[in-house]
Amino acid sequence: MIRPPAWWRRRVQGAADAHTIDDLVAALERADADGIRRVLHSEVVTLVDGGGLVDAPLAAQHGADAALESLRRTVRDGTIEGASINGSPGIIVRDGDRVVATICGSARGEKLVELWIVRNPEKLQRWNRP
Repeated sequence: MIRPPAWWRRRVQGAADAHTIDDLVAALERADADGIRRVLHSEVVTLVDGGGLVDAPLAAQHGADAALESLRRTVRDGTIEGASINGSPGIIVRDGDRVVATICGSARGEKLVELWIVRNPEKLQRWNRP
C-alpha cells in the first residue's frame, strides 16, 4: 500500500492553516494576550521540547492560560516570523541570527488545539547552519 506524503497527512490530520498562524504571529508581535487567546482552543495542549538542555516543562500543559505562558516565555527576548516547518505553517523565534525555537500546531476549525514548541538546541541545528 502506498502511503500519502507527510504534507498531505498533516493537512488531513488538522495542521494549522497559514491564516491561523499569521493571526498568532500578529498577536505575539503586539504582546496581545487577548489576541493570542482568540486563536487558542480553551483546552489546547502544549508540548515544549527543551531536550533537557533548556528550561522547559517536562510534561504536556493543558489550557489556554498555560499555552499563553509558554508562548510568552518562548518569544520574550526574540524576534518572530512565519515559516514553513516540516511542510506546515509555523513560527520561528530568533535571538539575533540564531533560531532558538520553532512553534507549530494543529487546529480544529479556527482554533489551535495543539502547540509544539521546540527549544532543544540539538533539534534546531538544521536551522542554524551557516
